Amino acid sequence: MRPLTSSEKNLALALGVIWGLALTAFLLYMFWNTLQTTQRQIASFQNQLKEANTLLKESDIWLQRVAWLDQSLEVAPPGGLANSALLTMLSNSARENAVTIINQSVASLDPDPFFTLVGIDLTVTATMENFVKWIHGFQKPHTLTGVTRISLRSDADPTKIRADIRVVRYYAPAGGTT
Repeated sequence: MRPLTSSEKNLALALGVIWGLALTAFLLYMFWNTLQTTQRQIASFQNQLKEANTLLKESDIWLQRVAWLDQSLEVAPPGGLANSALLTMLSNSARENAVTIINQSVASLDPDPFFTLVGIDLTVTATMENFVKWIHGFQKPHTLTGVTRISLRSDADPTKIRADIRVVRYYAPAGGTT
């Protein structure tokens, strides 16, 4: 093999420098991406730590809430009696608040291991004021009844609204405590 000429040496040196710079740039790019990913993970872990510390500080409140739920949740009546009781309560309350029930059906609800849930889907019409009074009348913590879905729109009568609403009542889970 013959010795390299000075131009070939210069070309080889330039090629080596270019390869070195390319490798350095690639390694810096990889380092920068790894650094950013690590910083995002650290921020996520810090947020998780803050949330865990907050929950730990509030653990007494949550334990009191669980005790209150265990004490307050009634066992659901057998069969469809729970739905009938909820519908009767809603119908009576609607009548008292000048809310007209147009359509009603038993809601299809997913089972939950922490409580038994019964629900009624209603389409109602009323003035906005009466509608709000009606919801306020039955949606209270001690009754464990609440609205989980609501859709409002204008009624044919411009003084009224029409609402599709799902009202649910929470009962103790089938096995006992929450």
